[in-house]
Amino acid sequence: MKLYELELMKIRVSTYLRAAAGICACVLALGITCLFLGMYGQEKELLLTTWSGLYALESALTVGCFGVFAAVFAAKVIVDEYCGKKAMLLFTYPVSRKRILHVKSRMIAGITMAAAFAGNMADMGILYLVSRVFGISPDKSGRYFVIQVLLSSLLTGVLSAEIGTIATVIGWKKRSMTVTIVSAVILVCFVPNLIASQPEIIGWTMLLAALLLGMAAGLTRHMLTDGIEEMEV
Repeated sequence: MKLYELELMKIRVSTYLRAAAGICACVLALGITCLFLGMYGQEKELLLTTWSGLYALESALTVGCFGVFAAVFAAKVIVDEYCGKKAMLLFTYPVSRKRILHVKSRMIAGITMAAAFAGNMADMGILYLVSRVFGISPDKSGRYFVIQVLLSSLLTGVLSAEIGTIATVIGWKKRSMTVTIVSAVILVCFVPNLIASQPEIIGWTMLLAALLLGMAAGLTRHMLTDGIEEMEV
């Protein structure tokens, strides 16, 4: 626990929490805009006139934004520290390199997953309240929609953390924080589009994407761990 406390003190996690809150506010604003477009727009698009469509858009935006969020977080906490002058200090700690890396990785993944889950759930709840206040009634999406929202919100956090992990390893290989962030941006060009394109089976789509990205993230994280174990400064 001491390692976690030290890391939280060192990185000023409040800065990232404020960024996460800002992301959730922006995603909510876009969701409310889509809600009104679906009600008053001339074209009756499936994504804007059903709860499943609106939720698919919200989830896709959440994964995209928090995937980049996780990459930015990791670029500062992992890539910058292990590729810069701080690496020498890290390697003098009386703790194994693997343990320190795991603490950093779990902290980034945990904060990302919690923020994405809480943000997605809160945004959908507020979106529902707005629809009731203004009398907007998107088409219903089945009796188990609430459970689907709960489970899929968990997967938004998982997917975001996995995107961040993969981007981190790419950035570390290139010894560049910029490459880390750009890699995440490239990844979120594909995953969120996949989610938004399958609103009727969003749960299965996100689960499949999480499994595939999970395998890639596990492999790349193993490469990162081995690489840092063998680093010389």
